[in-house]
Amino acid sequence: MINQILFWAAVVFIAGFIGYFGKYLSKLILGKIHKKGPHGPKKSEPGKPASKREYDYKLAKEKLKLEKKRMKMEEKRKEAEEKRREKELERKEKMRENKGKKK
Repeated sequence: MINQILFWAAVVFIAGFIGYFGKYLSKLILGKIHKKGPHGPKKSEPGKPASKREYDYKLAKEKLKLEKKRMKMEEKRKEAEEKRREKELERKEKMRENKGKKK
């Protein structure tokens, strides 16, 4: 009975070991295939200038991103100003109430 338990524990352990390293090996192989691509390894061309169209697209995208950030900051600033005004009004009301109670 104990022999069977040890046997099956060893089988499960070995299967897990094979499965883990098989998965790791397959990821390595697929990674190399994807880097290589259909026409050999990809070679970066650092000196190649981007086309005007690509540049304009990236510039427009960056401008949009900055505009969104500016709008968000403006909204937060307005909310903070509104909150400050509300607190100031509450403080003034409390002062008026305290003056009325003292008399």
